[in-house]
Amino acid sequence: MLFKNAYWTILIRLISASATLLSIPILLNMLGVDNYGTWAALTSVISWIMLFDFGAGVTVKNSVSRSLANEELETVRTEIIQTVRFLSMISMVALCLFFLSLFYFPFLRANWSVAIVLVVPFIIIFPITVGSMILQGARKFIKNSVIALIPQVFFVAFVLVFYVSEIKLEMISLAIFYASLNAGSIIFIWYSARQEVGLHDVLRRLGLGGAMFLPRLKIALRFFILQLSGIFLYSMGTVLTIDNLSSADAAQYDVVNKVYMFGMTLFNVVVSVFWAEIVFLIERRSRKKLMRLYIIFFTLALLFSMCVFCFSIISPDLINWWTDGRIDVDSSTTLFFAAMLSIQAITYCGATVMNSFEDLNFQIVLSGLAVVLMIPLSSYLFSINFDIVSVPIASLLISIPGLFYCNYKAISLIRGLSDA
Repeated sequence: MLFKNAYWTILIRLISASATLLSIPILLNMLGVDNYGTWAALTSVISWIMLFDFGAGVTVKNSVSRSLANEELETVRTEIIQTVRFLSMISMVALCLFFLSLFYFPFLRANWSVAIVLVVPFIIIFPITVGSMILQGARKFIKNSVIALIPQVFFVAFVLVFYVSEIKLEMISLAIFYASLNAGSIIFIWYSARQEVGLHDVLRRLGLGGAMFLPRLKIALRFFILQLSGIFLYSMGTVLTIDNLSSADAAQYDVVNKVYMFGMTLFNVVVSVFWAEIVFLIERRSRKKLMRLYIIFFTLALLFSMCVFCFSIISPDLINWWTDGRIDVDSSTTLFFAAMLSIQAITYCGATVMNSFEDLNFQIVLSGLAVVLMIPLSSYLFSINFDIVSVPIASLLISIPGLFYCNYKAISLIRGLSDA
């Protein structure tokens, strides 16, 4: 099941990432470089909102995997309901914070109507985004990926029709279609996730009251800190660039970053598949199988890193050709993006094992340092003219300690697991 899930999910994500990459030159032509930079910054705000689950989604994923290993689902059904209730309260707070942010962030204020159309629907249905984590915990990666692929294909088809027809498309129209597809996908995934865990009476259970399990909430908050560091290290680049340089530079950063995230998207499939399998093996106390799985995981990360560095040599020419000369970078720039991805992938090997064991304490210390250091370090690098590579350089410098510690700790945890 492990390799079947990995093979088909990677194939689907490959199509998904290809659709995203195909949309970039089209949007650059339709919107122009400056407006594309603004669009990229606005859509990246949605990834920030995912942070507001405070780690509850990852906790549910672990709980679903454990419950299926033990063939006992009633407890996890209750946890899912409590999580949805908890996220509903968070959603109301997030909505208030978003409207306040329109007054404090210039790029949001200047594009307030597009920002509202993109972000508000997502915040409203945010509580049911936990559905994706339920499917991952149930090891239904193929189903999750197929449903998530549909809106991306439709979005590319939508912009392609307008581009070929030479019809001018305003950013607000683009935002309406994008938000509608995104919402439809989230709702469908939630429905499928309910079926997987036999959770049919959601409305009745939501009305029964009861607080979230405090032990699980504590774990969730610890995962939240890890997610916070991930946002700061890998998802703020476009906004940091537009803040320190210009919209055109933000467009350049976003395009190069998306090319490299194409690879990371595929590797994240491996992370998700291995994570669920690791939790399952921990519950079954299969130490030898777990160590074998970790070695395979680490080997894949090394192979991925080698491929990324090789790709950095030819990627400048590909990016120039792909964007019709609008984005021009050299290999000294792409090399830093390759280094950032390589360190991220190798670190994820150990971190995934630690997350599966829910051994998070030292990771939290490293994450706190990332949150504190990322913005000032990036700003300093921008100030001394490192331009768009400021973000990947800051990210990889902050990530290096975690690379060594997480993998050392992962091996220790596996060796300390007693066989059933």
